[in-house]
Amino acid sequence: MAALRLPQFRLLFAGLVVSMVGDSAMMLVPAILMRDLTGSAGAAGLTIMFFMLPICAAPAFGWVIDRFRRRTVLVVTCLLSAVALVPLFTVDGRGDWWTVYAVSATMGASYVCVFGSVTALVRDLVPHEHLAGANSAIQTVRQGLRLGGPLLGAALYTVAGIGPVALVNLVSFLAAALVFRLLRVRESPPPRSRFALWTEVTAGMRVIAGTAPVRRSVVAICALFVAGGLTESAIFAVVTEGLGRPPAFVGVLATVTGVGAVLGGLAASRVIARYGELAAVGVGAAVYALATIGMSVPALPAVTAAAAATGVGLTIPFIARVTLLQKTAPAHLIGRATTAYDAVGGVSQVVSIAAGAALVSVVSYRLLLPAFGVLVLLAAAYAWRGAGMTRPAAGYARTGAARA
Repeated sequence: MAALRLPQFRLLFAGLVVSMVGDSAMMLVPAILMRDLTGSAGAAGLTIMFFMLPICAAPAFGWVIDRFRRRTVLVVTCLLSAVALVPLFTVDGRGDWWTVYAVSATMGASYVCVFGSVTALVRDLVPHEHLAGANSAIQTVRQGLRLGGPLLGAALYTVAGIGPVALVNLVSFLAAALVFRLLRVRESPPPRSRFALWTEVTAGMRVIAGTAPVRRSVVAICALFVAGGLTESAIFAVVTEGLGRPPAFVGVLATVTGVGAVLGGLAASRVIARYGELAAVGVGAAVYALATIGMSVPALPAVTAAAAATGVGLTIPFIARVTLLQKTAPAHLIGRATTAYDAVGGVSQVVSIAAGAALVSVVSYRLLLPAFGVLVLLAAAYAWRGAGMTRPAAGYARTGAARA
């Protein structure tokens, strides 16, 4: 709550919430639209891949975030995102498949630019002792919107088609741009160095590789994404084979995961304030590892509890790694460091989804999930062993936890 008492952070937070309302409504719709246009589940699934592609190339966007005023990048990104949604109003047949994929890719690029800019602006707006609370507030609301937003968007699409859903998202981007335009923040100055393409684009990767705590956190985060990619494919086997439920029951588990993510967002600032960022990454990864193992138990209570723990285990490390980057990365490189981290996670997720789809077809999920759970446990232990690198001072830990 301390971060939300800062007027300019409240303004940034409000603009982000407005944009996320539209994003959450649109989340499932491109895939559903492609399924209706082509009749192919594979074509629908490719919308996720096109969304992920810009995330894999995120360092290029990070250069833009660091070279220009972050507020300007936010406003321009929201305006361009609104324009990019306009082609969806013309989609009416199978031949328009490329439009849906193009819009999905554009939304992926928008995600990278918006959250990379927000991460940098939060650093400039919020004192270091309140960064974890600010990131927790953003992530908690984001996950909360995901509980109902996608279902409402899908319902609106079913009743009225793609146009109204696209309009909601378009208006949310325009409203967010207006709110972001009102921000008054003294931003970290951009670098004055000469432009060298390779040096500029890889600067974020060098920050990650050259900062020991961040480098250690990457191992745990990548292990989470690898296990998560497997779970994306295995969850249907868990539901149909293990629980004897129809595939649509995956939606119920997704909602439970969302509830867990909200709880994780509420708990993250306390964990970080008491133990530090790397320890929080380790704690969250350990929870996710146990959840992955629990998913292999063919019983509804175990799978439901595991789904909730999955949300907790994903959210705490995400908030901890953003806070860690904000505290350790040089101000003029924070955009590139954030997007480079996103790229590492994005590549891990894309590769693991493909590998998971192949593995699940030949190996039982009851063997795969525990094996990958142990992998994540080892990564969690590796992060925890480095906890001393980011452990807060005793006085700060006590006051930070109390304020959180």
